[in-house]
Amino acid sequence: MTGGHAPAGPDPQRLRPVADAADAAWIAERLGTSWGTVGHVVPQGFQAYARITHPVQREADELSWQHVCAVTGRTAHPLMQWQSIAAPDADGRRLWTDDVPMIGSLESPSLGRLADVLAAHTAAVDDCRFGLWDGYGWMHGPFSIVMVGPGPQPPIPPAFGPHGPGGTADAEGPMLHLPHRDYHLFDGPLGVLHEQRFWPTIREFDEVMAVWTTPQSPNLLWPADRSWCVATEIDFDSTLVGGPAALINDLLYGSSGLETWPVRPEDDLSINGDTIN
Repeated sequence: MTGGHAPAGPDPQRLRPVADAADAAWIAERLGTSWGTVGHVVPQGFQAYARITHPVQREADELSWQHVCAVTGRTAHPLMQWQSIAAPDADGRRLWTDDVPMIGSLESPSLGRLADVLAAHTAAVDDCRFGLWDGYGWMHGPFSIVMVGPGPQPPIPPAFGPHGPGGTADAEGPMLHLPHRDYHLFDGPLGVLHEQRFWPTIREFDEVMAVWTTPQSPNLLWPADRSWCVATEIDFDSTLVGGPAALINDLLYGSSGLETWPVRPEDDLSINGDTIN
């Protein structure tokens, strides 16, 4: 993925590391105990839930899982798994030989489309929380939040980290602790999803400067009033949204262009969850 021009880098005041993680404790209290289920990834207790399957990026095109199923002869349904719909046929022939969806991150422009739908159902769009999994290797050094889009790669803005703007984002800072996952937390406006992503800063490998070219979307996202929550589990190739019925209906039946499916907290999205294919 290529970056867009960010002349002065992002304003560090737009997305800031939180000073206290206590405001996020409600998520742990509402998570289910069955690993791989919807309710183990996104909090239970919302009116409705939707699953956004990450599209397959092919140059400028985005291919849906329904398209893949049409090619491979599999059945598209809310709990389908990529390993099932793209698997070889009974004769061992690989029917899908194209790219695969991104795991653990929702790419732009899908993230921007989701932000548009969320904004229409959010009272305080300037007061949201963003969670980033602590396990990314680049999280243990400085990292930036940069603008992305078509065009040349942007200059690297100031980095978050022990000496970066906005304070520390290392293991000493406040974190959200969930079963098997820890998250650094930031707050800021929902609109940053249109222009900013977490991105490692330049690193030095054998005196050659290199930068990772794929930005990371937030793994957790919710507004201050907790009216909805978005979760992208690092091992899933889909993003889950829980919220009021109006929001979920907009995702499922609106014109966002996202491939969405209705799900329930007890639904199994593990590798064995697709019992149809």
